[in-house]
Amino acid sequence: FVLSYTETLQLVYLYDDNILVDNLDPNVPLPQQFPKPKSLAIRNALFTTTPVNGFLLFAELLDEEMIDQGHLLLVFGLYGILPSLPDPYAANIG
Repeated sequence: FVLSYTETLQLVYLYDDNILVDNLDPNVPLPQQFPKPKSLAIRNALFTTTPVNGFLLFAELLDEEMIDQGHLLLVFGLYGILPSLPDPYAANIG
């Protein structure tokens, strides 16, 4: 966590790259179960992923408690990709 604060510009940088490990139960021996897959779809593919495992936030603050504008990058573990092509194309996944 980094906070840069001047009279003209207030910025915040926040990064965490091991959210899933942070949420493991320390009283249960490893290996624990993998997280349940989540599905994300875009125009030409279906992704099977873990829940969010990391994030990176760059933002400009409006005041001490509110973000004015910024960028948020999310990190997922990837289990699989299923391509999907629009007609008249076909995907051969066999």
